Amino acid sequence: MIKKNTQKGFTLIEMLVSVALFVIVIMVAIGSIITTIDVNRKSQSLTSVMTDLNFALESITRTIKTSESIESCVSNCEFIDQRGRKVKYLLTGSAIQQCVFESTLVCFDITSKQTEINNFNITMTPTEAGTPSNYQHPIFTINISGTAKVGPKIASDYQIQTSVSPRKLNFNNQLFD
Repeated sequence: MIKKNTQKGFTLIEMLVSVALFVIVIMVAIGSIITTIDVNRKSQSLTSVMTDLNFALESITRTIKTSESIESCVSNCEFIDQRGRKVKYLLTGSAIQQCVFESTLVCFDITSKQTEINNFNITMTPTEAGTPSNYQHPIFTINISGTAKVGPKIASDYQIQTSVSPRKLNFNNQLFD
């Protein structure tokens, strides 16, 4: 009489092969998840640096556009804001500072430590000679360059330049509308 094998199931070798394949698939999935998390973290850091620079540029631009007059623009431009305070922007270490003088001088960073700034300057291009000075705006050019550091190994260099003209007419000769 022929005996039929009535036991059903998987052999030990089939189970080992299936577990090994499952472990390989899980390891690949975990590796891609870790890479995705790392890329997301780097992207958030770069976004933070760009937001930081955007805030600094907006602050400087707003001061220039709404200033009542200019005090000097030899090495650092000093503006008189709408409240009559003297305002200037400086590169201190690797951060941009806004210095406001009302009764005392108060300086504070407008960029974070994560944003490393190597060069910062504001230059003024005065009105053109030979044109009616009542209708010309001087142009202030803001240059910022530096490095956005995401971690100890990853850094991205940047150079930003923007030009701004004040809202008031003829800033040089102090003629106002």
